[in-house]
Amino acid sequence: EDFNKSLVSFLQKNKYLEIKSAQQTTVDRLGGTTNTYEFILYTPTGQSKLIRSGSGSEYSGNVEYAMRGGIRKFKSFEFENSYKQNLYGVELRIYSVRFSYTIEPTLAGLEGLKNQIFAGEAQLYKDPNTEQWEIEKLDLADNGNNIITNIIQQNYPESYTVEASQSISENAHINPETNFPEIKMGQPITLDAGKTYRYWVPSGTSTFTCGLRGESRQAQAVNLHYSFGNTSWERKLTLTSWDYTRNREPNAGNVYYQVKADKKVTLEMNRY
Repeated sequence: EDFNKSLVSFLQKNKYLEIKSAQQTTVDRLGGTTNTYEFILYTPTGQSKLIRSGSGSEYSGNVEYAMRGGIRKFKSFEFENSYKQNLYGVELRIYSVRFSYTIEPTLAGLEGLKNQIFAGEAQLYKDPNTEQWEIEKLDLADNGNNIITNIIQQNYPESYTVEASQSISENAHINPETNFPEIKMGQPITLDAGKTYRYWVPSGTSTFTCGLRGESRQAQAVNLHYSFGNTSWERKLTLTSWDYTRNREPNAGNVYYQVKADKKVTLEMNRY
């Protein structure tokens, strides 16, 4: 539970996320084990507020997102002065100003920002090459994200609610957003036409084979559509062909790939 419970409470009570629990039962030759998991999921409203805040990649799974809590709005100038100064080897007129501004909240639950007026100071000049104003120094009184964090901590207790549990079979992905049946390596499985399945690619695996099984070997050619992140590709299986697909570079990490067939087919996957 290493997370900010006040922030989760704020996001949940303002309909930006929901928390659900699910039970997964895994059965093997030694018996069964049931575990309960809690998932924090963004609602459609929450997803619409997300902005990318880092340089991560979907492939590595470390993409960072944030929500903008408010936008600064200029209110009025309180003081203005100017003087000449040699800056970057050029004599320029520097303008020193003091001003007031407000913060307009962009998320529900932060309405307390509306009644506050903040002070700021800036030094700026006009670039003689571009004729654009450049800010040499800027001091703001709101301390950045701290003011929003303080409002959340003061008004939202460290508590949240979890929706009722649902059962998940041993072959299902526990992530509700990608609830795809899983293909087990070395075990024949029947794929329904147009339905998405997933298979696990462990660290160090670079190649696997896929071939038709049973009555499917008497069928026509089958098109398999693979995907991983934003990348997708297609392979065609026939009566005598096997699909050799290079997945990732060795030791690239544990990931899931997805696959679907254009017609009902029984096949088997193996890795080597």
